[in-house]
Amino acid sequence: MCKINIGITITTDSSKYFWKIANEFQMMHPEISLSIESEDMKVLYHNLMDGNYDIIFLPDFEQYDIDPALFSWKYAALDAMQIIVPIEHPLSTASELVLSEIKEYPITGIHPDTNPNFLRAIRKLYHYIDAKPIIGNLYRSDFQIRFAQMKVDSIYITDNFWNYQPDGYSNQNHRLSRWFAHAL
Repeated sequence: MCKINIGITITTDSSKYFWKIANEFQMMHPEISLSIESEDMKVLYHNLMDGNYDIIFLPDFEQYDIDPALFSWKYAALDAMQIIVPIEHPLSTASELVLSEIKEYPITGIHPDTNPNFLRAIRKLYHYIDAKPIIGNLYRSDFQIRFAQMKVDSIYITDNFWNYQPDGYSNQNHRLSRWFAHAL
């Protein structure tokens, strides 16, 4: 029996992008065994380079970590973005948003010293509407953002694959936003 070694990130909800693909593949190829591990992005990348993985699945904003001269990549799943805002935020009750509706709000994000990909992805996203993002507070990790005191006038943009669930432990009551389109 042939085996494929697969790595997926620990920080994103794999049920939103991975398991449907894995299950369909297993049904089409029952003779192939899938070995699946979940690790930090940097560990995944190094294990891919070392040959420990045949393929890795990662969030869109991590695409910049992949050296195109060494590896090719493709989208396995496409999804809209989400924003996280305090309940008091004017956008918290919107059912749908487009990028042009949020462009005037400062963005809470990941500090470039930790991960320069966040700001690169945000700038690329805003480029679709010929705008420049207003950068607000920057934190070292998603988990620091989760427990931060977000201001009512700021937003946190993330992809739908990051499993943010309000849990009562945050310093401020946040609301998971509605989806918005990349352009318009």
